[in-house]
This record gives sequence, C-alpha cells and structure tokens, in this order.
Amino acid sequence: MKSSKYFAKSRTISLLIGLIVLAMVVPAVVSAHSSSTDAQYISSTIPSTMNAGQSYSVSITMKNTGSRTWDEASWIRLGGVGDASGVAAKFGASRFFIPKGTTVLPGAQYTFTFTMTAPATPGTYSPQYKMVWDEHQWFGALVAKSIKVDSGQTVNAQVVSSTIPSTMNAGQSYPVSITMKNTGSRTWDEASWIRLGGVGDASGVAAKFGASRFFIPKGTNVLPGAQYTFTFTMTAPATPGTYSPQYKMVWDKHQWFGSMATRTINVVSKSSASTASSGTIPTPTPTPATSSAVIAGTGDYGAGTTYGGYTIGGGTGYPTYTSATSTYTVKTLAEFKSRMVGGSAPATAGQVVFIPSGTTIDLTGQTSITIPAGVTIASDRGYNGAKGATIKKYTGSGYSMLEVGGSNVRVTGLVLEGPNPAPETLNYLVMGILNMNGYTGLVVDNNEIWGWSYAGVFSNGAPTAGRPNIHHNYIHHNQGDGYGYGVNVNGGDALVEANTFDYNRHSITGGGLVGERYEFRYNIHLGHGSVVGGTHVDVHENEHYSSDRVACAGTEYRIHHNTVNQGSGTAQQAFVHIRDVPQTGAYIYNNLINTNWGSSTNNDGAQTVIYQSCDYSNRFGGVYATNNMWKGTLYTTNTGIVWEQKHA
Repeated sequence: MKSSKYFAKSRTISLLIGLIVLAMVVPAVVSAHSSSTDAQYISSTIPSTMNAGQSYSVSITMKNTGSRTWDEASWIRLGGVGDASGVAAKFGASRFFIPKGTTVLPGAQYTFTFTMTAPATPGTYSPQYKMVWDEHQWFGALVAKSIKVDSGQTVNAQVVSSTIPSTMNAGQSYPVSITMKNTGSRTWDEASWIRLGGVGDASGVAAKFGASRFFIPKGTNVLPGAQYTFTFTMTAPATPGTYSPQYKMVWDKHQWFGSMATRTINVVSKSSASTASSGTIPTPTPTPATSSAVIAGTGDYGAGTTYGGYTIGGGTGYPTYTSATSTYTVKTLAEFKSRMVGGSAPATAGQVVFIPSGTTIDLTGQTSITIPAGVTIASDRGYNGAKGATIKKYTGSGYSMLEVGGSNVRVTGLVLEGPNPAPETLNYLVMGILNMNGYTGLVVDNNEIWGWSYAGVFSNGAPTAGRPNIHHNYIHHNQGDGYGYGVNVNGGDALVEANTFDYNRHSITGGGLVGERYEFRYNIHLGHGSVVGGTHVDVHENEHYSSDRVACAGTEYRIHHNTVNQGSGTAQQAFVHIRDVPQTGAYIYNNLINTNWGSSTNNDGAQTVIYQSCDYSNRFGGVYATNNMWKGTLYTTNTGIVWEQKHA
C-alpha cells in the first residue's frame, strides 16, 4: 500500500514537471511559427520541348515575400510537387537546396539551378515546383511548365563557315573558328557528349594541328535549327608541306554525323612567308590611306603583314557572315535590341545576329546593351570592299556601349564608333565592349574600333583557359585624357594579336593586378599619337594595392613579334612602359621598333623605347628584353634599350 502511494506521488510529480517543461517550450514553438513564409515566382529557364532521355541545365528564381529568412538550417527548399509520386520526379530530384551558409532574406531572390532529364517515354508532361518548409508546409506560388518530350533523336549538322587559313607558318599558332548548324532534331550539349571532333582522332591529320575535341560549354544548349561557333587554336606542324585536316560533329560513344569541314593548308617556313609592305596611316575613317613611312617586319623580327592567312588589321579578304549564313538580320535599333538580353526575342547560344553594311545602329542615349551568352553579332567588314555596319554611342548611361552577357560571345566585322576621337577629351567616359564579369571565349575580330574615351575593349578578370582573343581589328583614335586604351586588361588574361593600332594613348594597358597577364603579339603600331603619358604598350602598378598591399606590376606579360613604326615629327610614343616589377616577368622579344622614344611631355622623360618606373620606390627588375631590332640595330639584352626611371 505504501509502495502504491509512493508511485502515485511520483507520477503526479512527473506530470507537473512535464507541464512546466511544456510551458517553457511552447512559446518558442509559437515564436518560430510567428514569422510568415511566402514566395513569388520570378522566372525559369525550363524549356518547353525536350528530347527523350536528354539532360538539361535549368534554373528557377523565387522571391522571398514572407518575413522568415530562408536557409538550409531551417529546412526551406524548392520542391517537386508530389515528391516521389509527382510529375516533377519523372525529371529528376524532388528537392533543391540552398547552400549551407547562404541566407535568402525577406524581399530577396534566389535562383535554384539543377538538372532535368527528360523521361524516356515521349509525351506531354507538366512538372510543378513550389517552395517547401520540410516537416511543416508547402508555401508560395506554384511553378508549372508544360513540356513536350519528343522521341526524335536524329543528329545532323551543316557546315556554315570556317576561318581556317589556307596558309600557315610552320610552328605558328592561329586562332580559328568553325560554325556548325544543328539540322537534326536532337539538342546539342556537353551533357549529351556532343562535340566538334578532329576526324581520325589522335591518328588523323587534324591532330597534327592540336586538340581533336572541342566542347560546347556546360549549360549551353544548341537547339535544332540553331548555329554554334567553335573557337579554338591551331598550331601548324613544324614540317612544311600540304595538309588537309578535317572536322566533323561527333556524338561521343555513339557516332560521327553531319557534313565535314575540311581545309587544304599550305604550311610554309617563316622565312618564305614574310614579306615587306608599305603599310598604312589610319585616320578616323574606315579605310586607311597609304604611307611610305611604315616599315614592316621581316624574318623573325616584327609582325610581317599577314597573320593566320589574313591581313593584319582585318578587312579585305577576311571571312565574314552574310544574311544567308546568319540566324537573324537586323537593320533598326528596335530589331537589334529585340535580339539582345532583355529584348522581346533574344538570340540564344550559337545564333548569329547580322547587321548589313550601310546600316547604322545609334545607341546614343541608351543604357549598355548586353549580348547574350554564345551569341555572335556580325557585319561584313572587308567583304567586296564593304565598310561593315556601324554601331555607335555618343551619350547615354552606363560605362559601355556593348556588354558581354556570358561565355563565347563574338563581335566581328563591325565599326564600333565612340564619342571622343580627339586627344585628351572626356565628353563621356565610355567603353566600346565591356567584359565586366571576365567571361571566357570572348572573340573580338575584324572590327574597326575607334573614338572611345576610356577603352575600345575592356576585359576584367578572365581566366587563362578560354581567355578573350582580340585579333585582326583596326583600333585607333582612343585618346581620352588619362585613359585612352585600345584594349584594357584589368586582371585575368587576354590574347591580343594581329591588330593594327594608331592614335591611342595606350594600344594596350594592364591594371597590374596580382595574377594578371596578357600576350601581345604580331600587332602593327603605325606610330602616331601625342597624348600626355602615352606609350604603345603599358602595365600599371597594382591598382588594388590599397586593398591587397602587394606592390607589383601584375604577374606575366609576353610582348613579341610586333612592328612599331615611326610617327610624324616629334610626337612619337615609346613602345613599352612597365610601372613596377612584375611578379613573374615582362618578356619583350623579337619586336621591330622604328620609332623614337618620344618627348618628356608624353613619355615622362623616357630615355629609350622600353622603360620601367616605380611610384612606390626605386624598385626595378622583372623586365626581360631579348632580340629586339630598334632602328636597324639588334639588341640581344636589356642593355641599351631598357631604361630605369629612378626617382630622386
């Protein structure tokens, strides 16, 4: 009996303790639910048509319209409605997570990126997605998409164009491109292992020129009817002779398909390929006038007159697009904007937007126009004497006329006209082409680029793999006070080759950032320009020094096989100015230099055509000049051609 009373009391005490604990916990639970959860659907990239069994990279953007922050710690995710039994599950996972450590605050948006794989059975499907607070509730707007899954798995391809030259110098590298059109019913992407291949793989002739596979970037889809341009580098074999490399589309693990791109290439020795030329003096017009003042490179010194089989500076004879070989032809501002990012019908990767000669697209007063990823905008500069269409901007908002909106953008065959061709004017500080996010695969070729107060082309932080390639352009009269860059590399890497430069404060400059590098080769400088502080090739002291405290002039620069001609009178610019010590080195070699070093006005008192200075202290080094020909004298080392500008 006593034992029974004891246990009864024990149960009573336990019940009281439980009630106390529950009273303590309940407010916390109520508090957790007091913040609301809600979501608004913003956008998605889910396609309306898919091929059975094929994978697609997609995204859904949702906005947090509740008062509760979203994060993985709270188990808030994007879910496929119906979970494992829903239609969304037929396309893959049913939960998509916010990365650990990432929070989506009220009012903010978040983009969920994931892969959908179409079901093997053709038909029409309607997967649905919605935000879910797992273990609590689904909430917010429903994302629904009707998808037609086709059984068509046909693969076919048509060769549209190729820039492979018919003549190459033995051992020399050439930037080339092949454009293919998807004439089958299966979408091309890397997830499906569809690529451009060198026929014969490692044993084929194409392999003698480099790689035998060229890839479509991850996340890029080439839809049926669309075109895609594969850009890559070919290096001619060391042995002269006639070669016929062949390229074709390949569905690896399945089959080769489509028409074949083939080119007969005459590989010659360098000595037989070089010729002299009288050259040109450019003015702010598309067609330069002839001048006997220009001395072109011959042999191993200077640029010669052609590169990759085409005239340095582009123009006559350079391969161009036409209306027939392009996806769209536009002739008005409205039509052009409709094909760009934010337009009513933007072009997609692999497509070409063509603007015929005689057309002027005036972006004056407009904000920056963004080119979609993988898209080419083109005209026909040099085709049957054509000038190429003009895109110009004199005033407006934004720091650029055209902005690169993703990887593998190409700008070719155009005249890009800015507001300030006169020296030391800054009516509107603006750039022609801006690659602000350092996207890879950017190609700028066969354009006339002039009048830009800040820079003709500006690239920010692009990696070496897929570095921007700026070649065969005529870049001139970019002379803004304190700016005036033909090409500005601000961190990252770039390849600048086979261009003609004139009347630029700097034909190329680097911001001197840690890790920065560029290669500047086979360019011709016509020698003119008298802007204060002007030199043809320039590298700044580290412009991020105030934040990273690394005193340097970038990391590595290779400046070689350029021809620098003598300008008129005393208004001549020095060739190279390095403004601190590169971390690895500035390698300057096999250049042909015919200019003087300039005056104290525009070159800070430079005593030779290559000089180094340092604003932080008298630190010098890391500049290696070898085998440069200056006014008929060969300088095998720095001695006599590199000057160190010491501060008092």
